[in-house]
Amino acid sequence: MEKVDVIAIVDIGKTNKKFYLFDETTGEVLEKSSTRFDEIQDDDGFPSDDLSGIEKWVKKEVLDALSNSLYRVKKMNFSGYGASLVYLDGDGKRVPVFYNYLKPYPDDIIDQFFSKYGPQQRFCTETSSPYLGMLNSGLQLYWLKYAKPDIFKRVRYVLHFPQYLSYIFSGKPISEYTSIGCHTGLWDFTKGDYHLWVYKEGLVELFPPIVHSDTEEMVDISGYKVKVGRGLHDSSASLIPYLKSESEPFLLLSTGTWSICLNPYSNDQLSENDLARDCLNLLRIDGGQVRVARLFLGKEYEELEEKICQKYSVSRKEVQKLEWDIKLFRVMSSVSPVKFKLNYLAEVATVDNVKDRLEHQTYSWELEYYQMMNQLTDLQIEAIKLASGTNMPGKIIIEGGFISNQVFVEMLRLKMPELNVQVSQLPSGSARGVFEMSNSI
Repeated sequence: MEKVDVIAIVDIGKTNKKFYLFDETTGEVLEKSSTRFDEIQDDDGFPSDDLSGIEKWVKKEVLDALSNSLYRVKKMNFSGYGASLVYLDGDGKRVPVFYNYLKPYPDDIIDQFFSKYGPQQRFCTETSSPYLGMLNSGLQLYWLKYAKPDIFKRVRYVLHFPQYLSYIFSGKPISEYTSIGCHTGLWDFTKGDYHLWVYKEGLVELFPPIVHSDTEEMVDISGYKVKVGRGLHDSSASLIPYLKSESEPFLLLSTGTWSICLNPYSNDQLSENDLARDCLNLLRIDGGQVRVARLFLGKEYEELEEKICQKYSVSRKEVQKLEWDIKLFRVMSSVSPVKFKLNYLAEVATVDNVKDRLEHQTYSWELEYYQMMNQLTDLQIEAIKLASGTNMPGKIIIEGGFISNQVFVEMLRLKMPELNVQVSQLPSGSARGVFEMSNSI
């Protein structure tokens, strides 16, 4: 039987790690596997992704696909989360540290940084990103230089995470725009080059040459010839299919652990208020600007959902099957509003929203769930407005984990009648975007 030509996509999210085989001709997903890894501890004892485990899993999935009698893997590419760096030594081997972007940033080192390269507001404006600690991955490198000099002196190359996934197979260290531009603090958006601090610290020489996002290289993997792509930052990748298919301006709401609202049509300059509210710019594959508002919605949702499950002895599966009911929404609207204590979104919520929950009468877990979602969708709407800037497009497309949450989608429709709220019919999110780009080369 004739083998089917496929494109393999490795899609590494913060929570879920996925592997896809796309039919090169039709774009159909022929095979998909997914896994999760328990976190390990870094050299300071802080939780970290198990990069060694991820590497082994990715290599096994790729080798299994290459040896599959049904498919011929023509190309391979990668999608990965941003804000994480991988360090290579002079022999091209990975320095065995990998730091979580939620790791606290030491006050003394950030004070030192801004005393040299501040003030903070100017730095944030030039790099089009608020100060986010380790989430500004460039500042991870600065921290490594001064907090762990013994490790830093071993570093020859610094790779952004998606490009490291490519390096596993290509062996060629490179840099790429979408990863450089994802709130790293490395890129001066006003100059279109690495920021002055990167040069002054002598760090620019640690970053490999920048290549265009759509470049690829023929690589021999266990005797199989495969064109290997360079990898993309996942949020930037998720835009690609819609930019190709949509004729009118739109917002993309990519949901998961993070809820990311992307606006590829805004040329607004970021204000001090924008930056303070976690609004930033990303780089597209062509170096253009994307205005973004981020919300740690999925993480907050998971914890609040778990509290409801424990309180009412219901399963997560049962909760996630809850359908939209306008009558229940009206009942919820008629009772005293309940404010849930927020762990991750406290800074973007009002003062009332971060107080301990008030004692209240609850009729059912369904009602309490609606009350929770009412609060979370209010915060989501503020982020949507923030991403819109001075001109809100008439359409928003929702993709990712929350598309199956009827309550979330219908509350947004009800609360934002000025927007045409659509649920994406394109499966596979950022992996689909990487496939679309790879298949057009």
